[in-house]
Amino acid sequence: MWVSRSASSLALAALCLGLVPGSAHAEEEEPTTTPASSFGHRMAQGRFFLQSGQARQALAEFEAAALLPEGQAAAELHEQIARTRYSLGELAGAVEAAKTAAALSPRLDPEFAEFHDFLTSRFGKVLIIGGTAAGATRPAPATPLLDPELKRAFEAARQRMSELEDGSTSIYLPVGSYRVGAHIVEVVAKGVTRMDLRPSVESSGSGVYGERKSEDKARTRRPARSPAPKKASPVVAPPPPSGGLMIQTGGAGFAQQGNAGASARFLVGAQLGVANERLLLDAALLLGVTRGERLRGASGAPPAGQVGVRLEIAAAFPAGPIALGPLLAWSFAGAGAAAALLPDGYAGPAAYLVQGPELGVRIAGAKPGAAVQPVLALYAFASESSPVGARSAGDAKPHLTAGGGFDVGVRVR
Repeated sequence: MWVSRSASSLALAALCLGLVPGSAHAEEEEPTTTPASSFGHRMAQGRFFLQSGQARQALAEFEAAALLPEGQAAAELHEQIARTRYSLGELAGAVEAAKTAAALSPRLDPEFAEFHDFLTSRFGKVLIIGGTAAGATRPAPATPLLDPELKRAFEAARQRMSELEDGSTSIYLPVGSYRVGAHIVEVVAKGVTRMDLRPSVESSGSGVYGERKSEDKARTRRPARSPAPKKASPVVAPPPPSGGLMIQTGGAGFAQQGNAGASARFLVGAQLGVANERLLLDAALLLGVTRGERLRGASGAPPAGQVGVRLEIAAAFPAGPIALGPLLAWSFAGAGAAAALLPDGYAGPAAYLVQGPELGVRIAGAKPGAAVQPVLALYAFASESSPVGARSAGDAKPHLTAGGGFDVGVRVR
């Protein structure tokens, strides 16, 4: 009996000894899921979804991986999040993820570094206020967005604004100028630009909205107080008139008493410029040579000299490298042929009083502050020649001369 009990005890002991290692082995081989294997699985799943064109599912895997300890310090993961969010039109998340990746990596991959610079230099953070107010305005680029990527990002931001909830929110917009109602708002890459979409702001006369350079300034902002009364704008005195010396010479062609003729003249005088030289007043001495009146009993008329004055008023409007404008002038001159040039037996008048208007265009160089300014004038004219000392009623009849001409010269300050 003792033997059988001993044998039973030995068998039980052997069984126990055999079970203990077996249990330990079973515990060692029990499958476990460590954080490392979970992070790798999430990354692999995210890449698979991304390659399959399922960006939303890929983002969910990457965001889950970012919650793990390994993910919080993995620059590559945040690079993937930045690219995926950008492809989904989530610009704010893409910018934040790109900044996180740059902070985690001492040296970015060149391709991602270019993408990081694109996100952080071509887009600016904008604080939207009153986006859900009744009649809220919507920003529009002051100049067209020609880059397809920037245009796509702007359209996504506008869609985001249409889905805003009550209160303020932040979005990212391409850097540049935007028209908000009657105002122009400048979005910059650094800092936060404030954009108030409430319709009441449109008539506030506040002009361009300010930019907050840091959150610290917002926290230390002083309490609001009543606005100070606006100061009256100082009266800006108009610029003083400017003077100059005008020297011009030119020629003209005309019709007179059924005959064609030509003339030449020389002008020297003073010019006064007022209203920042937008209006010009000239007074000049006129010296010229023209065709004398048709002579009675002669086949032609000899040359006649002219001495007189010419008064001109002209406008000057900048047009690129030149300034041009209309001109109106009036000339008064005495004209007469020398006795030696008159044909034998001539008994008609030899002297005339010539006067009449000129209408044309004045073209001048527009270089600011130039000491010498070139001038060209093109004009049409009509003048009346009244004989002086006529011996008969027929000779005393005035004659009309009409034609056109040009003057070239300089204005010396």
